[in-house]
Amino acid sequence: MEVSFNQLNDVLDQVSFKNNLEENVRILLSCLHKEIYFQSLGIYQKVKDEEKYQIRINRNLSLRFIKDKLFFPEDELIDELEYNDILRVSDPKYQFEYEFKDMVISKITYRNDLIGFIFIDNDRELYTPEEIARIKVYIKILNLLFELNLMQQKIDHLYENDDLTGLLNHKAFVKLANKNHRHMQRYKRDYSIAIMKINKFDEMAQVLGANKVPVYLQEISAVIFKNIRDTDFAGLLYPDTFGIILTEIKKDIACNVITRIHNGICKSPQLLGMNFNWGINDNTDLSVEFNHIFKQADEAMQESIRNPDESITVYK
Repeated sequence: MEVSFNQLNDVLDQVSFKNNLEENVRILLSCLHKEIYFQSLGIYQKVKDEEKYQIRINRNLSLRFIKDKLFFPEDELIDELEYNDILRVSDPKYQFEYEFKDMVISKITYRNDLIGFIFIDNDRELYTPEEIARIKVYIKILNLLFELNLMQQKIDHLYENDDLTGLLNHKAFVKLANKNHRHMQRYKRDYSIAIMKINKFDEMAQVLGANKVPVYLQEISAVIFKNIRDTDFAGLLYPDTFGIILTEIKKDIACNVITRIHNGICKSPQLLGMNFNWGINDNTDLSVEFNHIFKQADEAMQESIRNPDESITVYK
């Protein structure tokens, strides 16, 4: 097989920063399949903060490799890969016998950290050295796409998140909240919003000192992060105001979650003596826009400030 780069030029022309990772990978694999035969292909990516791998891209995989399959370190396949030094070598291994006639396997890395691996199975014959060289080029491009995607995520995080607390900034929170609202509205699903204000924030900052404020905000954020799920999100809307979106739950259940967060904040030694007021609302009325729901939650929070006996008020 003669290695020609005409098809590769087409790949580079089609891949674009405007596309998401899945679209760029789809283009890459489509071009690869036109040049190199493979019976099946799988790209597994490391689950964030966990030592396990999940299928990201699937092409003609057998039932053994179903899409929602999670591979843990003790899994039979991972054991086999590690036993054969597949995931710890710099060059891809091939002729790897594991229920297949032939396979090309390569790791996907980011700054020398393993973030996944790809395997390509040939059930007809062994790949030739020329085919291996061609596959390696595509894998290099694939690795680059994953690296660029992770870099873009880090850039987005810096742009959208508050440097001090790690929470979404006001603009990013409202943008994501509107997107979540449209999704829940379309599929007629529940969500709740909670708004929390630190009572007499300006007076507190003057008495305790401006240098103490970052400590308080970080402590509050830490309690919030500890008590919300991956599907929820929170933002620092103003220096004294926090917002939380709780997905798939109505305001009566959300009240329990917020009570837990409130108690956690009040019990923090660094936050003793401070007062916090909450307002809660949900999307019971599917016809209204997010701004309306947000406004009602804010009204409930203001009512909580006016009523010294109630730290948490649910909009009615």
